[in-house]
Amino acid sequence: MSLTPCTPEIKRALEESPETNTEDESPNGPMPSNYLILSIFSCFCPAYPINIVAFVFSIMALNSYNDGDLDGSRRLGRNALYVAIASIIIGLLVIATYCFVHFTTYPKSETLEGMRPGKNIYDAGHPPLSERRSLSFY
Repeated sequence: MSLTPCTPEIKRALEESPETNTEDESPNGPMPSNYLILSIFSCFCPAYPINIVAFVFSIMALNSYNDGDLDGSRRLGRNALYVAIASIIIGLLVIATYCFVHFTTYPKSETLEGMRPGKNIYDAGHPPLSERRSLSFY
């Protein structure tokens, strides 16, 4: 096995080849924000169709940057930001509405505070089984 001597002409040809040119890896400049982390965080809010749209916009912004479309990446990233913020706000409103309805609809007799000692919590506010009428569907 013989090795060919490495001459300066071969080295210069290898250094100038397009495969070894790493100076212009990112010709588009700095990458604009695609808000991927925010859109992933918004996926934990209970506004499911909207937060998935934010995630898709964020992925589209990343793909647009990789294709070289810097303006499209900025536009899609901004859309991802707006939709993610809307998703988080809607999710917080859903959680607040659920908590408000949950804590204001139960009467006082069905809570644990209104229970007498020795009474079953599942029978709160209901007559005993012996006094309940049986339902007849015939």
